[in-house]
Amino acid sequence: MPRKIFLAIIVVLIAAPIVSAHASLVRADPAPNSILPSAPKQIALTFDEAIDLSFSSVQVSDAARARVDTNFVTLAPNNAQEIRAPLKTLGNGTYSVVWKVLSAADGHITRGVYAFSVGEASAATPDATSESAASETAPLAIIARGVNLFALLALVGAVFFKEYLLTRSLRAVHADESRAEARWMQLAALACALLLASEIVRLALQANLVADGINPQTISQVLFDSRLGTVWILRFILIALAAFLLFRFSPRASILVSVLGALLLIFLY
Repeated sequence: MPRKIFLAIIVVLIAAPIVSAHASLVRADPAPNSILPSAPKQIALTFDEAIDLSFSSVQVSDAARARVDTNFVTLAPNNAQEIRAPLKTLGNGTYSVVWKVLSAADGHITRGVYAFSVGEASAATPDATSESAASETAPLAIIARGVNLFALLALVGAVFFKEYLLTRSLRAVHADESRAEARWMQLAALACALLLASEIVRLALQANLVADGINPQTISQVLFDSRLGTVWILRFILIALAAFLLFRFSPRASILVSVLGALLLIFLY
Protein backbone atom coordinates (compact mmCIF):
# COMPACT_ATOMS: atom_id res chain seq x y z
CA MET A 1 0.00 0.00 0.00
CA PRO A 2 2.73 2.61 0.79
CA ARG A 3 4.33 1.86 -2.58
CA LYS A 4 1.03 2.48 -4.37
CA ILE A 5 0.56 5.83 -2.65
CA PHE A 6 4.14 6.86 -3.41
CA LEU A 7 3.81 5.91 -7.08
CA ALA A 8 0.48 7.73 -7.38
CA ILE A 9 2.01 10.94 -6.05
CA ILE A 10 5.07 10.64 -8.30
CA VAL A 11 2.89 10.13 -11.39
CA VAL A 12 0.80 13.21 -10.59
CA LEU A 13 3.87 15.36 -9.95
CA ILE A 14 5.58 14.28 -13.17
CA ALA A 15 2.48 14.56 -15.34
CA ALA A 16 1.54 18.12 -14.42
CA PRO A 17 3.50 21.11 -15.73
CA ILE A 18 4.73 23.65 -13.19
CA VAL A 19 5.08 27.21 -14.50
CA SER A 20 6.69 29.89 -12.40
CA ALA A 21 7.83 32.55 -14.87
CA HIS A 22 6.03 35.72 -15.88
CA ALA A 23 5.06 37.18 -19.25
CA SER A 24 7.88 39.24 -20.77
CA LEU A 25 7.48 41.75 -23.58
CA VAL A 26 9.18 40.51 -26.76
CA ARG A 27 7.88 42.99 -29.32
CA ALA A 28 6.07 46.33 -29.34
CA ASP A 29 4.53 48.28 -32.22
CA PRO A 30 5.28 51.19 -32.17
CA ALA A 31 8.69 50.18 -30.87
CA PRO A 32 10.15 51.77 -27.74
CA ASN A 33 11.87 55.12 -28.41
CA SER A 34 10.83 55.05 -32.06
CA ILE A 35 10.04 58.22 -34.02
CA LEU A 36 7.18 57.68 -36.44
CA PRO A 37 6.47 59.81 -39.52
CA SER A 38 2.72 59.35 -39.03
CA ALA A 39 0.45 58.58 -36.11
CA PRO A 40 -0.27 54.90 -35.32
CA LYS A 41 -3.83 53.71 -34.95
CA GLN A 42 -3.11 51.20 -32.18
CA ILE A 43 -0.54 49.84 -29.77
CA ALA A 44 0.36 46.16 -30.28
CA LEU A 45 2.33 44.33 -27.58
CA THR A 46 3.53 40.74 -27.96
CA PHE A 47 4.65 38.61 -25.00
CA ASP A 48 6.27 35.23 -24.55
CA GLU A 49 3.19 33.81 -22.80
CA ALA A 50 -0.54 33.86 -23.38
CA ILE A 51 -2.24 36.85 -21.77
CA ASP A 52 -5.42 36.96 -19.69
CA LEU A 53 -7.27 40.18 -20.50
CA SER A 54 -9.14 40.24 -17.19
CA PHE A 55 -6.57 42.40 -15.40
CA SER A 56 -4.50 43.56 -18.37
CA SER A 57 -4.44 47.18 -19.50
CA VAL A 58 -2.65 49.62 -21.80
CA GLN A 59 -2.66 53.36 -21.11
CA VAL A 60 -1.20 55.83 -23.59
CA SER A 61 -0.70 59.46 -22.57
CA ASP A 62 0.62 62.58 -24.29
CA ALA A 63 3.12 65.06 -22.88
CA ALA A 64 0.33 66.76 -20.91
CA ARG A 65 -0.58 63.37 -19.36
CA ALA A 66 -3.91 63.28 -21.16
CA ARG A 67 -4.92 59.78 -22.19
CA VAL A 68 -5.10 59.17 -25.92
CA ASP A 69 -6.09 55.51 -25.85
CA THR A 70 -9.70 54.33 -25.96
CA ASN A 71 -9.49 52.42 -22.65
CA PHE A 72 -10.08 49.18 -24.52
CA VAL A 73 -7.75 46.20 -24.94
CA THR A 74 -8.24 43.13 -27.11
CA LEU A 75 -6.31 40.01 -28.00
CA ALA A 76 -4.98 39.73 -31.54
CA PRO A 77 -6.91 37.26 -33.73
CA ASN A 78 -5.57 33.74 -33.27
CA ASN A 79 -2.77 34.96 -31.01
CA ALA A 80 -3.31 34.99 -27.25
CA GLN A 81 0.20 36.35 -26.73
CA GLU A 82 -0.51 39.71 -28.40
CA ILE A 83 -2.72 42.47 -27.03
CA ARG A 84 -3.88 45.54 -28.91
CA ALA A 85 -5.09 48.95 -27.72
CA PRO A 86 -6.79 51.29 -30.23
CA LEU A 87 -5.71 54.93 -30.14
CA LYS A 88 -7.43 58.23 -30.73
CA THR A 89 -6.09 60.55 -33.42
CA LEU A 90 -2.57 61.56 -32.39
CA GLY A 91 -0.73 64.75 -33.19
CA ASN A 92 3.01 65.29 -33.28
CA GLY A 93 4.79 64.79 -29.97
CA THR A 94 5.98 62.19 -27.52
CA TYR A 95 3.68 59.60 -25.96
CA SER A 96 4.16 57.23 -23.05
CA VAL A 97 2.80 53.69 -22.98
CA VAL A 98 2.08 52.16 -19.57
CA TRP A 99 1.06 48.52 -19.73
CA LYS A 100 0.10 45.79 -17.27
CA VAL A 101 -0.58 42.18 -18.23
CA LEU A 102 -1.75 39.08 -16.38
CA SER A 103 -0.16 35.86 -17.55
CA ALA A 104 -2.74 33.22 -18.42
CA ALA A 105 -0.12 30.55 -17.72
CA ASP A 106 0.79 31.31 -14.11
CA GLY A 107 -1.27 34.29 -12.94
CA HIS A 108 1.72 36.58 -12.51
CA ILE A 109 1.45 40.30 -13.20
CA THR A 110 4.06 42.15 -15.27
CA ARG A 111 4.18 45.92 -15.75
CA GLY A 112 6.14 48.11 -18.11
CA VAL A 113 6.47 51.58 -19.59
CA TYR A 114 8.09 53.01 -22.70
CA ALA A 115 7.82 56.03 -25.00
CA PHE A 116 7.49 56.70 -28.71
CA SER A 117 7.18 59.88 -30.73
CA VAL A 118 5.23 61.08 -33.74
CA GLY A 119 6.88 63.63 -36.04
CA GLU A 120 9.77 64.46 -33.75
CA ALA A 121 10.84 63.58 -30.24
CA SER A 122 10.44 66.06 -27.43
CA ALA A 123 13.27 66.93 -25.07
CA ALA A 124 11.67 64.79 -22.35
CA THR A 125 11.72 61.56 -24.36
CA PRO A 126 12.93 58.65 -22.18
CA ASP A 127 15.89 56.75 -23.62
CA ALA A 128 15.05 53.38 -22.06
CA THR A 129 12.15 51.10 -21.35
CA SER A 130 11.13 49.73 -17.98
CA GLU A 131 9.61 46.35 -17.16
CA SER A 132 9.04 44.64 -13.83
CA ALA A 133 7.14 41.70 -12.37
CA ALA A 134 4.77 42.34 -9.48
CA SER A 135 6.39 41.28 -6.22
CA GLU A 136 5.19 38.11 -4.53
CA THR A 137 7.92 38.20 -1.89
CA ALA A 138 6.30 40.53 0.64
CA PRO A 139 6.62 39.22 4.22
CA LEU A 140 2.91 38.40 4.54
CA ALA A 141 2.94 36.55 1.21
CA ILE A 142 5.96 34.52 2.28
CA ILE A 143 4.33 33.67 5.61
CA ALA A 144 1.04 32.67 3.94
CA ARG A 145 2.85 30.47 1.43
CA GLY A 146 4.91 28.88 4.20
CA VAL A 147 1.85 28.15 6.34
CA ASN A 148 0.09 26.78 3.26
CA LEU A 149 2.92 24.38 2.48
CA PHE A 150 3.33 23.37 6.13
CA ALA A 151 -0.40 22.63 6.50
CA LEU A 152 -0.45 20.64 3.27
CA LEU A 153 2.52 18.51 4.25
CA ALA A 154 1.10 18.08 7.76
CA LEU A 155 -2.19 16.83 6.33
CA VAL A 156 -0.60 14.30 4.00
CA GLY A 157 1.93 13.35 6.67
CA ALA A 158 -0.84 12.78 9.18
CA VAL A 159 -2.43 10.26 6.82
CA PHE A 160 0.81 8.31 6.48
CA PHE A 161 1.51 8.51 10.20
CA LYS A 162 -1.90 7.17 11.15
CA GLU A 163 -2.11 4.42 8.56
CA TYR A 164 1.40 3.04 8.77
CA LEU A 165 2.70 3.94 12.23
CA LEU A 166 0.05 4.89 14.77
CA THR A 167 -2.65 2.33 13.99
CA ARG A 168 -0.27 -0.58 13.54
CA SER A 169 1.67 0.27 16.71
CA LEU A 170 -1.48 0.49 18.81
CA ARG A 171 -2.81 -2.77 17.44
CA ALA A 172 0.52 -4.48 18.04
CA VAL A 173 0.28 -3.76 21.78
CA HIS A 174 -3.53 -4.14 21.88
CA ALA A 175 -3.97 -0.54 23.06
CA ASP A 176 -7.17 1.49 22.95
CA GLU A 177 -7.32 3.28 19.61
CA SER A 178 -10.23 5.62 20.36
CA ARG A 179 -8.24 8.24 22.29
CA ALA A 180 -5.42 8.31 19.75
CA GLU A 181 -7.98 8.49 16.96
CA ALA A 182 -9.61 11.53 18.55
CA ARG A 183 -6.29 13.36 18.89
CA TRP A 184 -5.34 12.47 15.34
CA MET A 185 -8.66 13.85 14.09
CA GLN A 186 -7.93 17.10 15.92
CA LEU A 187 -4.53 17.33 14.23
CA ALA A 188 -6.00 16.62 10.80
CA ALA A 189 -8.78 19.18 11.38
CA LEU A 190 -6.19 21.80 12.37
CA ALA A 191 -4.16 21.08 9.24
CA CYS A 192 -7.28 21.44 7.07
CA ALA A 193 -8.22 24.71 8.80
CA LEU A 194 -4.70 26.14 8.36
CA LEU A 195 -4.68 25.05 4.74
CA LEU A 196 -8.00 26.73 4.04
CA ALA A 197 -7.13 29.91 5.96
CA SER A 198 -3.77 30.29 4.21
CA GLU A 199 -5.45 29.79 0.83
CA ILE A 200 -7.90 32.60 1.61
CA VAL A 201 -5.03 34.90 2.64
CA ARG A 202 -3.07 34.05 -0.50
CA LEU A 203 -6.14 34.72 -2.62
CA ALA A 204 -6.55 38.16 -1.04
CA LEU A 205 -2.87 38.95 -1.59
CA GLN A 206 -3.09 37.79 -5.20
CA ALA A 207 -6.13 40.02 -5.71
CA ASN A 208 -4.09 42.92 -4.39
CA LEU A 209 -1.33 42.17 -6.91
CA VAL A 210 -3.48 41.85 -9.99
CA ALA A 211 -6.22 44.37 -9.16
CA ASP A 212 -4.25 46.85 -7.01
CA GLY A 213 -6.57 46.50 -4.03
CA ILE A 214 -8.13 44.05 -1.58
CA ASN A 215 -11.91 44.16 -1.32
CA PRO A 216 -14.80 41.77 -1.98
CA GLN A 217 -15.20 43.06 -5.53
CA THR A 218 -11.60 42.47 -6.60
CA ILE A 219 -11.53 39.04 -4.94
CA SER A 220 -14.74 38.14 -6.77
CA GLN A 221 -13.23 39.35 -10.05
CA VAL A 222 -10.11 37.27 -9.53
CA LEU A 223 -12.18 34.17 -8.78
CA PHE A 224 -14.84 34.43 -11.46
CA ASP A 225 -13.53 36.75 -14.20
CA SER A 226 -10.06 35.37 -14.85
CA ARG A 227 -8.41 32.11 -15.78
CA LEU A 228 -6.40 32.43 -12.60
CA GLY A 229 -9.65 32.14 -10.66
CA THR A 230 -10.19 28.66 -12.07
CA VAL A 231 -6.99 27.52 -10.35
CA TRP A 232 -8.09 29.03 -7.04
CA ILE A 233 -11.53 27.44 -7.27
CA LEU A 234 -9.87 24.11 -8.01
CA ARG A 235 -7.67 24.54 -4.94
CA PHE A 236 -10.68 25.09 -2.69
CA ILE A 237 -12.48 22.11 -4.23
CA LEU A 238 -9.44 19.88 -3.65
CA ILE A 239 -9.19 21.00 -0.01
CA ALA A 240 -12.89 20.39 0.58
CA LEU A 241 -12.75 17.00 -1.14
CA ALA A 242 -9.66 15.93 0.80
CA ALA A 243 -11.28 16.94 4.10
CA PHE A 244 -14.51 15.14 3.20
CA LEU A 245 -12.73 11.93 2.24
CA LEU A 246 -10.49 12.09 5.28
CA PHE A 247 -13.22 12.52 7.87
CA ARG A 248 -15.96 10.56 6.12
CA PHE A 249 -14.08 7.54 4.82
CA SER A 250 -10.86 7.36 6.86
CA PRO A 251 -8.87 5.13 6.84
CA ARG A 252 -9.82 3.87 3.38
CA ALA A 253 -9.21 7.22 1.69
CA SER A 254 -5.46 7.43 2.32
CA ILE A 255 -4.47 7.03 -1.34
CA LEU A 256 -6.99 9.60 -2.57
CA VAL A 257 -6.06 12.12 0.12
CA SER A 258 -2.37 11.72 -0.73
CA VAL A 259 -3.01 12.25 -4.44
CA LEU A 260 -5.17 15.30 -3.70
CA GLY A 261 -2.34 16.62 -1.55
CA ALA A 262 0.07 16.16 -4.44
CA LEU A 263 -2.29 18.08 -6.73
CA LEU A 264 -2.50 20.91 -4.21
CA LEU A 265 1.29 20.98 -4.03
CA ILE A 266 1.43 21.35 -7.81
CA PHE A 267 -1.00 24.27 -7.77
CA LEU A 268 0.79 25.93 -4.83
CA TYR A 269 3.25 27.73 -7.11
